[in-house]
Amino acid sequence: MRAEKFCRKDVLVRLTSKVLKNALVKSASAYNPEDDSKIIKIATNHKGYLTAKDLHIIFKWKLQPNHFISASRQLAEYDAIYKGEIKRRTSLIVSAESDHHALSVLRGLPQMKTGPSVAVASCVLMVLDMNRFTVMDRRANETLVALKEMVIKQGTASSELHELRKLLLSFEPPAGYIARSQDWPTYMAICRELSQTTGLTLREIDRALYSASGNLGLIS
Repeated sequence: MRAEKFCRKDVLVRLTSKVLKNALVKSASAYNPEDDSKIIKIATNHKGYLTAKDLHIIFKWKLQPNHFISASRQLAEYDAIYKGEIKRRTSLIVSAESDHHALSVLRGLPQMKTGPSVAVASCVLMVLDMNRFTVMDRRANETLVALKEMVIKQGTASSELHELRKLLLSFEPPAGYIARSQDWPTYMAICRELSQTTGLTLREIDRALYSASGNLGLIS
């Protein structure tokens, strides 16, 4: 388990906001911006809603090739039957009152019908509002669990990381780090706290958590 590798040495770097920021920046630098350039283009140019064409690009970015083929077909079928529904649903996100509400608005769209599809739904939310949402997936969850383990080992946290520590201790994704709807509000609260503490954007936080995949390198 990668979380074990994260804290495999007895001597850990004392966690401060500066140390955490440096680790996140280093991890994010390993992410190739070209990998999500098409997604960022949609995010910066949409008119408050997404189309089937936009979802097609998001699916291709997020899904494994073998899953993308069937997802693309399902998307085309859905859009043909429920014309305008994708635009209608996604346009409601701007007025969503909470993270849970935003996620529930998308429930029922292709690849967003069940719990395990939270990873895809979070991508859609991120594209709709990069300043409010970010992506939740196995790799990011794994990194946060590893960070949680480090926080536990260090005991008390500095005042600047007190809120982050409290949130991490309440974060309990399942074995396999699957993205679940019940973990979504806490996940977003952690990511926003990381952003506020380090000064990094949510997009930078996502790139860092994804690239780290369980190991931010916070060991001496």
